Amino acid sequence: MNKGFYIKALYVDIPGRERAAIEFSQGLNLITGPSNTGKSWIPDCINYALGAEETRIEVPDKTKIILVISNDAGDVTLYRNIGESKINISTSRNDIVSGNYSCAKNAKRPISLALLRLLGIKDECMIIKNSRFDRQRLTLRTFLYLCIAEQTPIQKMSSILLPEQKVQWTSALSALLFLITGNNFSGEDSKESKQVKEARRQAVVEFIRHQMVELSSQQVELAERKKQLPEEATAIQAKIQDLTGLIANTEEHLKSALNQSQSLLKEIYIVNKQLTECSLLHNRYSELNSQYESDVKRLTFIVEGQINDSQNEPSQICPFCGSPTKKHDHPTYIHAAQIELNKIISQQKDLSSADADVTLENQTLQKKLFHLKEMRKKIDDSISEKLRPEVESLKQSLAYYRAAIEFDSEAALIYRYQRSMAHSLEQYQIPIVDETVSFDPRTHLAGDIQHNLNIMLDRIFRECHFDGYSTVYFDLKKYDVIVNGNYKKSYGQGFRTFINTLLLLTIHDYLSSDKCAYSPGFLIIDSPIMSLKEVDEAASGNMKTSLFKYLLSHQEDYQKIIIENTPPDLDYSKINLIHFTGTSEGRYGFIPGKTNADVTVTE
Repeated sequence: MNKGFYIKALYVDIPGRERAAIEFSQGLNLITGPSNTGKSWIPDCINYALGAEETRIEVPDKTKIILVISNDAGDVTLYRNIGESKINISTSRNDIVSGNYSCAKNAKRPISLALLRLLGIKDECMIIKNSRFDRQRLTLRTFLYLCIAEQTPIQKMSSILLPEQKVQWTSALSALLFLITGNNFSGEDSKESKQVKEARRQAVVEFIRHQMVELSSQQVELAERKKQLPEEATAIQAKIQDLTGLIANTEEHLKSALNQSQSLLKEIYIVNKQLTECSLLHNRYSELNSQYESDVKRLTFIVEGQINDSQNEPSQICPFCGSPTKKHDHPTYIHAAQIELNKIISQQKDLSSADADVTLENQTLQKKLFHLKEMRKKIDDSISEKLRPEVESLKQSLAYYRAAIEFDSEAALIYRYQRSMAHSLEQYQIPIVDETVSFDPRTHLAGDIQHNLNIMLDRIFRECHFDGYSTVYFDLKKYDVIVNGNYKKSYGQGFRTFINTLLLLTIHDYLSSDKCAYSPGFLIIDSPIMSLKEVDEAASGNMKTSLFKYLLSHQEDYQKIIIENTPPDLDYSKINLIHFTGTSEGRYGFIPGKTNADVTVTE
């Protein structure tokens, strides 16, 4: 079993004051001194550092509580400012991560997960919180009230094992059972009472009836929508197959027409290209023919010029000097020009023939282009005016048919739902048999646990010499002890405090034994005998002394921190004794100094 942890040191930093510090041992720690010295502030500060929602101590802002807790694996230091839910952890341990945690409800990083690891509870544990087997997360706060018994709770008339709020009783006892057995009853499912089942059933019946009304409305709406379809849509199954074939055939024609249009468009492109080439050749031929005509005119001019020149007699007397001139023989170009002219005329004829062929080809291509455009226009007109509208019309008709089918299918489905719901309503008319099994912690405490507690209670009551003691046993109805056949309420406040102290010691003795799974590791009790001394004077001194003798002789299993104004006169040299004087001699109190002027401490 896991030994839990113990309180190693407590520090309180109050602005403007010297640090309040107190160190503890693993065994018995006894804090003594008069009232109003801050003794009761110690368990309150420890409780607050471990995640209590509030503290009853009034201190200045920014007061910080520092708590050092420890076990064999090492120390963990908790830092918390008064008024804040954030708790900072500092540790060198491998099983706990240092950093900021929170004690707020539904915190993303709850402090309880880290603190439970100190007890060996590494995974989240869900315990039963009520008789219906509903669950909640186990936290240290669930059972910490069993470890810190302050002055007022230790005097309570009801069981010291039960928290103040009754709604928390089941979860608290489930936590105690888990510490004892290690069992959180994970195999148990949540149960419902007959009244809850009846209410849930009635809610389901009303829901089904509402759904049936909605389905009926949907049926009427479907019938109205079906009436809005064309009349031919009523013969759905007979036509839908033919219509699908027509759509496929028409789409095939449309596809073929589109292919033809594309093919014609390609041919038109080729013809246009050929026409462009013809036009280019014709232009070139025209330019060449113009060049030939110019050459003919030039040659004709040369020949005619030479012929005219040959018919004129040259002057035999120089007009300038009067001397006779010599006769020269000039070459003639008539023959060469005639040959060149004939050649050009021949080429011009060939050019005219070629140009005529180009013109003829151009006319042929123009006719072909006109024919292709006419064909493409007819195909495009057929696509846009016939085939596409026909496909759209057929698809619209098919959509009507399919809508009608969907209406019929939905109506059939609604009918099946209605029949199923009607059958469900019949089943919900069967009366509920009350087979509710509620969670009762007593059934799990009875037997060995109760027997072991009774043995240990008898031992401690005998060792502490309870006045007039004869018998004691743990009552499962009250979750409390019955001493000498009497309930605790029959005793005075001092004796009740004493009985509660012995029960808490017994519980922790049991948890620290090998018979149990987990032990918190520490127990704090404030003033176990003060009210016995002050109120019940009939109590024997032996009874009070025997309690402290018992504490002195049982220090090993877990840490005990006992707060008492004036303990019996015994040898406390082997324990950690912390004494506050309330005077200038020695240590005044928990808070350094002689007075607590700016700190209100309620004992």
